[in-house]
Amino acid sequence: MSRALKLTLALVLATLGAAACVGKGRNAPIPQPATFVHVENQAWLDVDVYAMSGGLRRRLGLVNANSSARFRIPDSVIGIGRSLQFLVDPVGSSRTGTSFEIYVSPGQEVTLTVPPTLGR
Repeated sequence: MSRALKLTLALVLATLGAAACVGKGRNAPIPQPATFVHVENQAWLDVDVYAMSGGLRRRLGLVNANSSARFRIPDSVIGIGRSLQFLVDPVGSSRTGTSFEIYVSPGQEVTLTVPPTLGR
């Protein structure tokens, strides 16, 4: 058997072996429901929104002035549920706002309101 044929056979067997590792039936991984934050920006400045957990912050997106947006919180931030804080950073201002700690679980939708006084 040639070396190229042996290598091809080994790759095919490795691919089939990896495909067999996917759980099926009772062993299948349970998909985690999406978790969202709805941000209502009442301020006159655009704001960047971050989710903070364990001292790390993850940017979720930008909400334009006097409008609202809905962002999906990454599954890696939520895990099986944890306390999060949300940080809003107004564009063009040195002031920031931080929410209280909020326990967020998978599948939940949290509402965050940015007051009109932020950024002044």
